[in-house]
Amino acid sequence: MTIAQQERSKKNNVSFCNYYENHEKFDLSLMIDATNRCQLRCSYCYYGDKGSQNMHVSSVLAAASNLSAIFEPKLNEVNFHYMGGEPLLAWEEILELNAAARRFFEAKEVKFTWSLTSNLIALDERKAEHMLKEKAGIHCSIDGPARIHDKNRPYANGKPSFVDVVKNIPLALQITPDDTARVTVCPEDVKSLPEIAEMILELGFNYVGLFPAHGVTWNQKDIEKWAENIAAVHKTVLDSYQHRKKVSTIVKLVQRGKEIDRFTYCGAGKGLWAIGIEGKLYFCHHLTNTPDFALIDASVSTPEAIRTAIEQSVLPPDCEKIPEACIDCPARNQCNGGCWTNNLLMNGKSTIPNQPECQLMRATTVALQDFIVETAPKNCWIGDNPCTECQKCYNNCYQCEGSNCQDCQASCKKTCKDCQVCVICQGTCERTCQGCEGCQSKCETGCLQCESCKGSQSW
Repeated sequence: MTIAQQERSKKNNVSFCNYYENHEKFDLSLMIDATNRCQLRCSYCYYGDKGSQNMHVSSVLAAASNLSAIFEPKLNEVNFHYMGGEPLLAWEEILELNAAARRFFEAKEVKFTWSLTSNLIALDERKAEHMLKEKAGIHCSIDGPARIHDKNRPYANGKPSFVDVVKNIPLALQITPDDTARVTVCPEDVKSLPEIAEMILELGFNYVGLFPAHGVTWNQKDIEKWAENIAAVHKTVLDSYQHRKKVSTIVKLVQRGKEIDRFTYCGAGKGLWAIGIEGKLYFCHHLTNTPDFALIDASVSTPEAIRTAIEQSVLPPDCEKIPEACIDCPARNQCNGGCWTNNLLMNGKSTIPNQPECQLMRATTVALQDFIVETAPKNCWIGDNPCTECQKCYNNCYQCEGSNCQDCQASCKKTCKDCQVCVICQGTCERTCQGCEGCQSKCETGCLQCESCKGSQSW
């Protein structure tokens, strides 16, 4: 019996049931492994061993349609975010799946969108033109100057990749001008944080996300150096660019005061799911290369069987109660117990915080304390009625001030009453989903035209 099978059936998945039942409208985000192939061998990659397979289009489509049926008639929008592996290596499969998925969902009057995370090496003008036409999004990773990037992200044969990545950045920025360049920082590179940030911004990005690598060893000295330099970078960029360019990291600089009664984990297993190349369903894309954690083969299962498998699983947190270890932590409002899938992989239980993450989060929160803006809870108004749904968002969309929705970071959709949290990561953003490159494409950018805020009255 597999680990996942041993854990199932012990307790219902209360979080999923409550989340689904409490929403009038539902946006579904599917992180899809387009392939397990990749040109690179990044030293910190969570995916693990690479393979030679692209996704089975018919199986993935069947899995997506069977899963989405659970949420009808509440389903409002479905987003496919392709990952891997390197998704651009499965470009023809992506085109085939998108065409079929669009026909399927639009026939049900459900909006279909798509995006992907890429190392940019296989990007070309043809692909960029198609993505622009489709209004798709792209999110890319680059780790700084060549000497750092090539050390962290070499080709499989050990050769450097920096030049091949940088040459395609202009194409990527045509597709998604406000993309946040994802930088994964290894312990030995923390001393170079200011240089890394400046170099990324000089490449044309207006936003750079600096995130400590996980799954590697961080000693106390490295953590202290990280905290010191991340604070220095924030100050330097703020002084130099006056908000025209921004830095983000594992700590959100706008947070909800000191209240801890609204504790919640991220949206994995609620509005966000992952599908492997063969159509198996997972709670999170961090788990797709770990078959023991597959919930069910959704490509050949009925919606009823899928929902039963979800509800009977105890892999995700079974409550929204803050762990005791977090109660007195200065970072308790920032990480909310950490990434529950990382907790599961590291500790065997989703509600036991992963200590290396805890140490990094605490140090970062303290270091950036002078930059953190604390806000009191507020309600948006839709016509004459207060929007209570905003307060239920898993990223706490309480900061919709005018047209500057700084907290939900472009996650709100249509009106605040229908705020379903971030279409890509369901509110994990940089608060909790510290290893997810896909999350950063819409969650770090500083929403200046949040659809949810337009027309709202003052509080």
